[in-house]
Amino acid sequence: MKKTACAAAEELAQRIATAWQQRPPTGYSADITLQFHPPAHRHTYSCHYKFALRSGRRCTAIVVKVAHGAKASDPLAEYAALQRLAVYFRPFPDLTVPQPLLVLAHPPALVMTKLPGQRLLHSVQRLRWRHRIPTEVCTRVQQAGRWLAWLHQMPLLPAQRPATGAGDRFRQAWVALRNGRAPAATGDVIASALQQRLLHMPVEPAVPLHGDYTLRNVLCHETRLAVLDTELAIVGPAELDIANFVAALWYIDWGQIIIGTRLYETTLIETLQQQFIAGYETAGGQVDAEGLAVAVGLQLWQRWADFSVHIARRYPLPLRPALARRLHQHFASQLRAIL
Repeated sequence: MKKTACAAAEELAQRIATAWQQRPPTGYSADITLQFHPPAHRHTYSCHYKFALRSGRRCTAIVVKVAHGAKASDPLAEYAALQRLAVYFRPFPDLTVPQPLLVLAHPPALVMTKLPGQRLLHSVQRLRWRHRIPTEVCTRVQQAGRWLAWLHQMPLLPAQRPATGAGDRFRQAWVALRNGRAPAATGDVIASALQQRLLHMPVEPAVPLHGDYTLRNVLCHETRLAVLDTELAIVGPAELDIANFVAALWYIDWGQIIIGTRLYETTLIETLQQQFIAGYETAGGQVDAEGLAVAVGLQLWQRWADFSVHIARRYPLPLRPALARRLHQHFASQLRAIL
C-alpha cells in the first residue's frame, strides 16, 4: 500500500512538473521540484497527496486532489470555483479558500495550496461530555455562518444547475432505508410526517450553493477560516446549505451510535446551531425557520439512509444488526425532535 502510494505520488509529480513548465501559475517560476509527504489520504470520492513545492527561493505546501468514483467532483469546475471565490473573498481578511494552482486531466486532479489549520469537526468533537462551549469554538462557528452568507450573496452563473429536488431526495432515501431494513412502523410514521412538511415547504429564491457545507470542510487557523471542496456547480434554496451544516452538528461522529448514548449535550448542539445562524444573519443572510426545520429533517433522513447502506456494505455480518438498530434509534429520535 505504501509503495503504491509513493509510486502514484511520483507519477503525479512528473505530470505536475510537465504541466507547470507549460503554464506556470502567476508568481511562480517554470522550474520546480516536488517532494512527497506521505501518507496519501483516501476519501470517499478523492485521494489527497501532500507535496512541498520549490519554485526558485519560494517553498509552498500543496495538496493534489485526485478524483475517483462516479460521484467525484470535477477538478476543472472546482479550479474555476476556487479562482472565483479567491477574488470574491479578498475583501474579507478572516475568510478565504485554498489558492488553485493547476488542473490536470486523465486522470483528473486539482493542484492547490495547502492551508494550515484544523478542521472545525475536530474542535467540535472535543466537546464530548462537556457542558460549556469555549469562546473560540463559538467564534469559529459564527465565522462559518458568515462565510456561507457571503457565498449565498454571490451573483449566479449561467452554467450552475438546480440542486436535486427535495421530493426526489426523500424518495431515494426512503428506498435506501427500506433496503437497509429500517423498522417499518417507525420509518413509516417519520416518513409521513416529513413528507407532509415537504409538501408545505415554502419556495425560496435560488442562490449559489456549496453543496457539502459541513464541519469537515471548514478549516480554522489563528483568526482565519477557510472552506474546502466546492465547485459552485449547483443553485437552490439557501436552507439546503444551512441544513447541511446543522445536520452535521446533530450527527458529529460514529461514537454517538456505537456507544449507544448521548456524547454531546442537546443544549450544547442547540447553542452551536444558534451561533451559526447568528453569524449567517450578521453577514446579511436570512433564515426561514420553518423551511430550515424541514431542510434539516431532510438532511438527517438522507444521512440515515446513507449510513444504513454504509453498515450493510462495510461491516461484518455479525455486527450489522446491533449497529443498524442503534443507527435507527439515533436518527429516529433526532427526526422526532425536529418534526
